[in-house]
Amino acid sequence: MDIKTTFILYDSSSQVTWGRRAAAWLVHAFTGLGSVLGLLMLYEAYQHNFIMVFWLMAAASSALTLQMAPRGIELDEFGDPIE
Repeated sequence: MDIKTTFILYDSSSQVTWGRRAAAWLVHAFTGLGSVLGLLMLYEAYQHNFIMVFWLMAAASSALTLQMAPRGIELDEFGDPIE
């Protein structure tokens, strides 16, 4: 049995529009938002500003829910994926 696999790394014939490129960068910025919020939570916890830590956690969990929901992943009441 002979299996031939072809990998296309870059197709120069396809043109990527600026809108698709901007959308791709926005996805990267959105996923990077979690690490920024995590660092802010650590900083605010160190400063004993626990109210702000709570709000940052709420923002991070809502961002996670927004990120997972369009993919059709069912979440429980705590935001964890249901298997």
